[in-house]
Amino acid sequence: PPGPGIPHGAGAGVAGLFIWEDFITEEEESQMMDFLDSCQPPWKREQFGVPTSYGSKHFGALATLKPVRTVRLPDVEAGEFDLPKEGLLADLILRLRNRDMPWGKVLKSFTPNEVNVNDYRRKEKPRLHMHWDDRGSYDEQICSLSLNGGATWSFGKGGSSNFSEAAEDAEPPPLLRVWVPARSLLLLSGPARYEWQHGIPDSDDFGSERRVGVIFRRVRVPSQKAPSKKGSDPRPVATPHARGIDASGSAAAGLVPRLGRGGE
Repeated sequence: PPGPGIPHGAGAGVAGLFIWEDFITEEEESQMMDFLDSCQPPWKREQFGVPTSYGSKHFGALATLKPVRTVRLPDVEAGEFDLPKEGLLADLILRLRNRDMPWGKVLKSFTPNEVNVNDYRRKEKPRLHMHWDDRGSYDEQICSLSLNGGATWSFGKGGSSNFSEAAEDAEPPPLLRVWVPARSLLLLSGPARYEWQHGIPDSDDFGSERRVGVIFRRVRVPSQKAPSKKGSDPRPVATPHARGIDASGSAAAGLVPRLGRGGE
């Protein structure tokens, strides 16, 4: 692996961080790459309304940043896609909470309703900036599956990217570097989710010319009331969040965290 990444494994110096090797086989990895390159939706250089330095595609519920910060279900008529009900991607979602597997006890209640996929090409010098995945939009557990190559992830405790811009003279938090191999499953939970920022901030941290990250999350889609007037639109309504959750889990009234791009 490139760079001075520390050995992978449960914890790796960050409480709540888990890495399981060989979540999928090499054959399944190849099948997933073929599926992602050929399926709809097409790759786009945009994520949650924000331009990116890498390709991206999305299945299931959405959390968007621009023009209004919202969460909602996919609009199939607008060309958005729900999670597949069959095929390898659907099988992998079920595998996440298989109690007979090493990760099963930790993920036994994990039911993702969103899959976000990102395509990093090292020659294009992609960067995944340090961030927290948005605390108001997503449940605690977030999983990332690495395809076609590993990467050295950086973790920094604290920071200001979710609540405000850092002061010009502020020192960035020291980074802990963790090698995440191909075909492995990474889980962010507890402190790793809420207290540590994560990212792949340098294109040299990608261990292959191409790496694809498949991120599984549960978006907190608000429940919808029945229409009160005849003829009103029955579709889910995008509802902006007004409150964020701070690193200790308490409500942070008046602070709306900036949506992390969740590129993993």
